[in-house]
Amino acid sequence: MNILPDYIKGERVQLRRSLPSHAGAVWQYVKDNQDLFMKWQNSCWKSEKEIFDYFTELNSDKNHKDFYYTVFLGDIIIGTVNCWDISTWRMACQLGYEINPEYAGHGYATESVKLLVKELIKAGFVRIKIECATENVPSMNLAQKAGFVCEGIMKKDVFMKSANRFCDTAVFAIVDEDNAVKLEISRSNIL
Repeated sequence: MNILPDYIKGERVQLRRSLPSHAGAVWQYVKDNQDLFMKWQNSCWKSEKEIFDYFTELNSDKNHKDFYYTVFLGDIIIGTVNCWDISTWRMACQLGYEINPEYAGHGYATESVKLLVKELIKAGFVRIKIECATENVPSMNLAQKAGFVCEGIMKKDVFMKSANRFCDTAVFAIVDEDNAVKLEISRSNIL
């Protein structure tokens, strides 16, 4: 399932399909900011080898259902953006992202998400979703700036280890109506 390009160019950032050679730079900013990333996630990369192995697996299996991009600002790796939980039947997926805190607040993550969304819609996706803790205001703001609409709050949805309690999750989505109509027509022809 290689439906997305290996390279996506934006005005300021470029998304490149994550390669094993990117693992060291990604690990460096993740390692230096573990506390921050773990504040909003229950798991985080634990080593450069773990990132290297995952990026190797993604590139060796073209049928893999995740798309992972490394975000470049010039020649500097500043983050990642990815889509996962992909359903080709529903043409739906969930987005995830992280940015090196050194580069936060400049719109690079928002630009990266918009670039990936544009490619997903071009590829025929109907529904693209972002889920984040309601306490993660920067992530919620990013979703809205990228054009996602808040569909609701899932109460006590996930147990956050860092908070030692259940937290609410906001669900944001972009739904492409044109792709939905096309998919409905194609599905009705095969059922």
